[in-house]
Amino acid sequence: MLYNKDWEKTHIKADPFSLESLIAWAEKQPADKEYDFWCNECYLGQYFEDHGFQVTMIGIGTVTFKGHQTRQLPPGFNDIAQRTPHTFGAALDRARKALAER
Repeated sequence: MLYNKDWEKTHIKADPFSLESLIAWAEKQPADKEYDFWCNECYLGQYFEDHGFQVTMIGIGTVTFKGHQTRQLPPGFNDIAQRTPHTFGAALDRARKALAER
């Protein structure tokens, strides 16, 4: 059997339903960029799309993906996205605060 150097690498995939993953994603967004709260291009819609999901609907406390799979959003996700101002930087601050309050 041939040796493959990739076998030694650890591939870690972030859990998109963790607050830490949401913060890591938000840190890469332009802080002063605004997002629309009322569509699939909203904060959480963009977040899940960037993690490879096809979002069909974001509800109060739920996200529905293509194929009709609906999942509960983690506590705080809606509050982080819904509160104003609707900028990525402000949402990042809210997410960091939620993590600190755990």
